[in-house]
Amino acid sequence: MQILLRCLVLLLLSAAASAQIFAISFKDEKTANKFKDRLVVIGGESVVVGEAKYSIHIDDSQIKYDGTGKNELWVADPADPSFIPYKYKGEERVPSNPKGVLEISGQYIKNIRILIREQSIAGLADEYRERMAKIQEISAERDLAPKASREWFMAHQRLISNYERLRGWLAGTCYPTAAKKVAKEIERQKKNVAADALAERLSKAKAVIRMVDTPSDLVEAAKTATGGRISFKVQESLHARIVYRTDLINDDRVRALLEFAEEAIDGFRGDCVDPYLDVDFEDKIPDRVFAEWCFGPDVFEESEALLKEYYRFERKDHLEERKKLSGSPFHRPLPPESVHFWRHEANQDLEGTIAHDLGHDLTALHYNGSINKGVQQDWLFEGVGFYLSLEFLGRNSVTCKEFREARYVHEKKKEGERKEQMGLRDFYNALALDAGPAIDKLAIRELFSFEDADVAKAWSFYDFVVKKEGKTGQLLLRSACQLSTDKTTFVQKWREKANELFQLSQGDVFKAIDTRWREFAETGQETGDTARRKG
Repeated sequence: MQILLRCLVLLLLSAAASAQIFAISFKDEKTANKFKDRLVVIGGESVVVGEAKYSIHIDDSQIKYDGTGKNELWVADPADPSFIPYKYKGEERVPSNPKGVLEISGQYIKNIRILIREQSIAGLADEYRERMAKIQEISAERDLAPKASREWFMAHQRLISNYERLRGWLAGTCYPTAAKKVAKEIERQKKNVAADALAERLSKAKAVIRMVDTPSDLVEAAKTATGGRISFKVQESLHARIVYRTDLINDDRVRALLEFAEEAIDGFRGDCVDPYLDVDFEDKIPDRVFAEWCFGPDVFEESEALLKEYYRFERKDHLEERKKLSGSPFHRPLPPESVHFWRHEANQDLEGTIAHDLGHDLTALHYNGSINKGVQQDWLFEGVGFYLSLEFLGRNSVTCKEFREARYVHEKKKEGERKEQMGLRDFYNALALDAGPAIDKLAIRELFSFEDADVAKAWSFYDFVVKKEGKTGQLLLRSACQLSTDKTTFVQKWREKANELFQLSQGDVFKAIDTRWREFAETGQETGDTARRKG
């Protein structure tokens, strides 16, 4: 009851308040155009916004004005929110500038309503100053952070968010021209400022690529494992380390591989992290070495010996199966946590190897929260591996699940159909559309049971989420990893989270998302095989 009484008191005070922001609409468009320099679009209608100066007043909770004679408003400058049309001489308000007073004949007026209760143009100017002060504070905080650092991007995202709020506030009150200027500034900040920072971040990551001393225990392990047949060198970048055979790879080649790794990591951040950074969406990719590749002996027994002697990693099970595999990736508790150990042979697609492996590592960090947490969504790890490979190389030469039906191929028969045989993305796209499972079914399958269509759908669906679903899609994927630790409740809890994220009022949310994916895959998915390389 006390709350209700307070609300009633506030309403009464509001109705009686002398400072109100009014919106005046006109009988026709021709009349409205007489005041085109002052028009504001509110709720789809062109109106003049201002404070009552003469004739317009509230009487007995009704807005009254001279229906045939003169009505005057104190009006703001649509391009300058700091402008106040009046000043005080004693208790009386007098014009501060002739453009701050607008006369409107009552014969033109269709309606007058209160736009903002208990507010004045002076109050709006104060609020504008407060909003700009906040923006300047965040901008200064961003500029103090190392350019393109995690702290820089967090502040940059908050800056964009506050600019967006300012733009909406300006457009929703009486400053449409100022709102357009802010919109241009937002685009400048997003494109030019962010692009400069991204370029600097990538250049810094590449600049630290260096040769490091070959560890003495690696030298000894190589002698023991290979009888001195093979020796190794080591190079590092900001995020990656490569241990490589001196007889098969030269130093420049390894440097180029590390540059490629940094391009792929930076590109992933640009697609899936940077646009959404906020207090509820952190960048979980550390700015240190988290991934190591060892391109080691091509002889199985020698590779096993090097694994044991240098990496202290040994497996004795599934011997015959391991002989057929090209590598032994594993995780460890200390950085670099992810080690990709490969039996290296001449003509191996090293870029393809790094791209697919990075897809797994970035999935573990960005979606799963940790490299050592354990794989929770096999399809997602494969989908991101394929995504990075196709985005940055235009090919995928590594897969954790072999495509058995390589002969599966169609001709595309959609709008704008092409006569030529499909490329690689066409192939995955068509297979996903024809035989890919629903996403909630794919999410509970484990890698050993994957069919070709599962892998194709994993890439196609992930590509859709990245390119069409924004932050909501990223949160959906993070929630899949977070909730799938309990297999018995996973699907139901994920459905509840998906409903919360997508705010679906009725129907199956997964079916709705899959429908959106299918529309994208059929008409909008890029199926060319051109690599997206930077620098």
